[in-house]
Amino acid sequence: MRIISQSGLLDVPYELIAISPYSGNMATIVGTFPGNDLGKGDRVYILAEYSTEEKAIKAMEMCRDKYLSRMELEGG
Repeated sequence: MRIISQSGLLDVPYELIAISPYSGNMATIVGTFPGNDLGKGDRVYILAEYSTEEKAIKAMEMCRDKYLSRMELEGG
C-alpha cells in the first residue's frame, strides 16, 4: 500500500513512513521518515491539510483500516 500526499508530490510505501497529526496544527497530517546514516535527523513532510482536527483524525483512521485489511488479505 502506498501513501500519496494531497499535492501528489510525495508517494511512498505505507511501511516506510510514520503518519501523525502535526503538533502545531492538529488538522495537518505529516509523514516522518527516519533519519539516515549521514547524521541528519528525521525528515518531515506535510501529507495533507484538513479544515478540522476531526477530519484529519478520520483520514488517519481510514489509512490504518485500509492497511490492516490489506495485511489480513495478504496473511500478514
